[in-house]
Amino acid sequence: MKRIVRLTESDLARIVRRVIAEDATAAATNPWSILKNSPTPTNIAKVIYDSKGIFNDDETLVIAALSKIKDKTMWWQVNKELQKLTGGRGIVQYLNSFMVGDDYSEVRWNGTDAVDHLERIFGLDEYSDTEKYPFKDLKTDETFWQKFDLPRGIYHGT
Repeated sequence: MKRIVRLTESDLARIVRRVIAEDATAAATNPWSILKNSPTPTNIAKVIYDSKGIFNDDETLVIAALSKIKDKTMWWQVNKELQKLTGGRGIVQYLNSFMVGDDYSEVRWNGTDAVDHLERIFGLDEYSDTEKYPFKDLKTDETFWQKFDLPRGIYHGT
C-alpha cells in the first residue's frame, strides 16, 4: 500500500538545510577537500596519517599531500605534526610502514609522483648528495634512485 506524504514548505526547507549541513560536514572531513582548501602543516600531516588503511592504503593521497609541501621548512613542520599523531615517527618512518618499492616512483597523482615532489621540496640538482636528505631511508626500489641519479650520470644496474 502506498502512503502519500504531504510536505509543507517548512518541511522542505528543513530537509534542504539538513542535506546542506551533511554536505558541509562531509567536505570538512574529506581529505581531498582539506588539501585543496586548507593545506596547513597540521592538515597535511593528518591527511598523510589517514592515508594508511587497515586493508587498503591510499598512496595517491600521500602524493597529493606531498604536493602541498612548499619547501624544506614546511617539510619539517609537517614532520613535527606527524610525529604528534604517530608517537614519534616522522614522514619517512611513517611512509615506510606502508609504502614500499615502486610506490614512490610509479604511483602518480596529477601527473606527478613522490620523487617529483621530493626533488621540488629539496631542490635536488646534479650536484646534490642524496645521502644528506631525510628521505634517504625510504623503503624504495631501484627505480626510485635511478630517477634521481641518472640525470647526474650515476648508473644503477648490472
